[in-house]
Amino acid sequence: LIAVQRFIPKRNGTDEGWFRVGAVDVTTTILLTGLCVISFFVWAANPAWLRPLVLYSYNVRHGQVWRVATWPVANEPSLWAVVTLAVFYFFGRELERLLGRNRFAWFLGIIAVASGIVATAFDFDVAGLRFLEIAVFLVFVMLYPNTRGFFGIPLWIMGAVFLAITVLQYVGYRAWTDLLFLAII
Repeated sequence: LIAVQRFIPKRNGTDEGWFRVGAVDVTTTILLTGLCVISFFVWAANPAWLRPLVLYSYNVRHGQVWRVATWPVANEPSLWAVVTLAVFYFFGRELERLLGRNRFAWFLGIIAVASGIVATAFDFDVAGLRFLEIAVFLVFVMLYPNTRGFFGIPLWIMGAVFLAITVLQYVGYRAWTDLLFLAII
């Protein structure tokens, strides 16, 4: 009975996680981060197993509508993917505490699905958490612009530099679809 109680969902409206696994309250941030980590191992076992989660616009237009919501979970393992997960976890955890679990889940869901629909309309193919991570980080920066980050630098400066570098990379790679998708996010 004790083992079963650990997996019983908690009532909505609390600041706790959606459910518990052992001593861990599984929040939206932890759940999404955990799914992304699992995707690393799935990709290593067989990259084709992640393809049903990737937003391929052609497939969405032909009935595979779940892809507009699952694209953030499909991540290939890399050092930058781990950094992305760490940034998402750190700032997502703080935003979830501020907004509450329901509002934060809706926030992420709306961003993922709405941008997924727009990506489908513009014929973009998208995978990975990086765009949601950017959104979470920038929202945190907008909420706490004068908070000091690394080396005492205000977060608004760090956010501006981060966004500028990301834009410069997309322009340099001529990744116009990524740049437009970033603007949509």
